[in-house]
Amino acid sequence: MMKPVGVERLICWYQQKTIQQQLWLFGAFAILLIVTGIGLRDPWPADEPRFALIAKEMVDSGQWFFPSRAGEYYPDKPPVFMWAIALFYQLTGSLNLAFLLPSALGALLTIFLIVDLGSRLWSPQIGLTAGWLLLFSLQFTLQAKTAQIDAMVCAFITIGCYGLLRFMLYDGLWRWYYMAWVAMGLGVITKGVGFLPALMLLPYIWYRLAGPINPVIQPAFGNSLRWLFGPIVMLLTIGCWFFPMLIQVAQSQDPLLLQYRDNILWKQTVTRYADSWHHIKPFWYYVVEVIPVFWLPLSLAIPWLAPQWWKALKQYEGRVLLPLFWIILVLIFFAASPGKRGVYILPALPMLALIAAPYTERLLQHKGLNRWLWGLIALLSALFGLLGLAGVLGLQAATKLADKFDVAPWYFLLTLGITGVLILAITRRSKLWLSWPLFISLIWLLYSTWGYHMLESVKTPKHVYKAMQDQLPADTELVLVDFAEQFVLFSPYPITHFGFHSPIKQQIAAAYHWQANHPKAVVLIDMQLLDGQCYDPAKAVHMGFAHRVDWVLLTDNARLPECQADGPALRDFHYSPVKVGTKK
Repeated sequence: MMKPVGVERLICWYQQKTIQQQLWLFGAFAILLIVTGIGLRDPWPADEPRFALIAKEMVDSGQWFFPSRAGEYYPDKPPVFMWAIALFYQLTGSLNLAFLLPSALGALLTIFLIVDLGSRLWSPQIGLTAGWLLLFSLQFTLQAKTAQIDAMVCAFITIGCYGLLRFMLYDGLWRWYYMAWVAMGLGVITKGVGFLPALMLLPYIWYRLAGPINPVIQPAFGNSLRWLFGPIVMLLTIGCWFFPMLIQVAQSQDPLLLQYRDNILWKQTVTRYADSWHHIKPFWYYVVEVIPVFWLPLSLAIPWLAPQWWKALKQYEGRVLLPLFWIILVLIFFAASPGKRGVYILPALPMLALIAAPYTERLLQHKGLNRWLWGLIALLSALFGLLGLAGVLGLQAATKLADKFDVAPWYFLLTLGITGVLILAITRRSKLWLSWPLFISLIWLLYSTWGYHMLESVKTPKHVYKAMQDQLPADTELVLVDFAEQFVLFSPYPITHFGFHSPIKQQIAAAYHWQANHPKAVVLIDMQLLDGQCYDPAKAVHMGFAHRVDWVLLTDNARLPECQADGPALRDFHYSPVKVGTKK
């Protein structure tokens, strides 16, 4: 018998460890993969600069309760995620460290819960397998390394599912049931869909009525008051933010706060779900366009998992039945809304990893699945390698791509392609399925270091402000028109603007009239918005391209004699950058 070499030797060494040692090794690797890169980059669009700016304003102003961006209240999301970033910013003094920590810690908590739940419902080995599956799932680790709300709300939803499943299937202790509802309440005031674990009660009712009952574990239906107290716990948790918000708004009678209250209670919840105004996608969007790619490698294994799940369902196996039907209900819930984003279904992914874990060892013995995984890595390696080589050789197609995205990642892609081929060669002699975890780990580690450094210059408007600082004094007042949050976050100048969602023509007119009373102020605007009605395009000073926009400065002498604007005058908002210690 041949002596194992290379990766096989490493796998043998790992398998010879006790389960406790394997858990520690897994935990260390998960931390390495998720935490690598924190502090190495600035917040990037689309959402990160917004949340980082709001958190910075909380700390700088001392006003934490009502989130605001550049002086304007932000009613699109409840404040919990912004509070988390602000707390880490207050503790560390570095926004570059703070803005990614909530997502990273939320992802690590989610992994711990899945490992623990799998260990309790099946065995420690299956729990550990569930953790590996989740860590190597594309969408999960992507969100763990992104400062969007979704990784945190996924953690709260997973806590909710953990509490309900532990209560329903493991020990029947009511404290887990109530913990689940507390987590749902926190999830709601993080991002409105935090109540999703409650959908698990629907398959549980059917399971209890149709399936076998374990009187030692499963709680009785009879004590209805105890069951009903769960939603009350959730409402009380929500009320910790909701009622103080209502009281402060009512006492202030500030029309902007009244608008904030109505927006966050209705427009961003009921209206956003039932009558979305953006991200409109067809009903089948998640099944056809999101799950096949972003749920890799689990999505690739579903054809092999489905027969195993079907056998479990016929046996009324609650450990599979409840999470599986919950995943289906979550997909239906999001598919029913016309507005869809791929990241919305992230909370279902941990449960998918949980119910895939018991069958993973058996599935990895199937040659078909192994070949599909190996073939996928071969395809990705070829694409990355050929694209990188085309860029290095200066071929026209690659040059056009670089011009479009303002980045030339050719050596990065070539490195991925070459190392992918090496991984294929190594795994070809041992276990084909190993090609995925090795390749995806390589991608995340290189992306979180080399990739961050490469993309930093095109993901922020720093070079635009550098060009401005070469021409303008430090006390210049900057007026922004039709801009994104990164232009506030990175600005070295005091900012004036007229509302993020105000009509553009009215913003231009407001800037025109503001500049008439503040002749030293300059306007930063997209060159394409200048139509010759308020400003002379010939007198615009080009500052450079950022986010595919040609940004220009308009001084007072670029103003035309007249500027007509339809609609009411806009309110002006102000923001002054504050620098304390190492904060940025």
